[in-house]
Amino acid sequence: GGTSALVFSGAGVALAKGVGRPGLETAYTVVTCVLILITKPALIAVLGAGGCVISSALSWCLGAIYFLFMLHRRLDLPREIIARSGGIFLLTVVVSTIGWILTSRFSLSASGRLEAALLLVVAGLPLVACYLGVLTLFRLIPTPFRLFSILREPQVAVLKETSA
Repeated sequence: GGTSALVFSGAGVALAKGVGRPGLETAYTVVTCVLILITKPALIAVLGAGGCVISSALSWCLGAIYFLFMLHRRLDLPREIIARSGGIFLLTVVVSTIGWILTSRFSLSASGRLEAALLLVVAGLPLVACYLGVLTLFRLIPTPFRLFSILREPQVAVLKETSA
């Protein structure tokens, strides 16, 4: 949950602080805490201990998406990134749910920790591959080749600006 919040809002929090709007981060943290207080008891009652984890992840993801909406609304930034983040979030929920169902169903047959770990790897690697494939297919993330060129572009641009 916390990792998804960093992915969705990490650079935005720095941007908001840099332009003198630290209240945006505070608002999203409050929204996240309220979501945790609402979803945690309900999901624990329904799903047990797994509901605790799902509640935290869901609350942090939704709080981070709220932050992105607020950031873009207050600073008039392009909305394409919001749509992309929403798509990534929905896909993450679907793949995580499928992974949870598969691993919980098959891990019951594991007789020890090693077998359970192997089952997680066998189920996890195809899920990660499918997840990255769908993200790339729908252009929610750049292809690996495009990613490498994006990583090279800013360095060239900075060198051109500083040498002029």
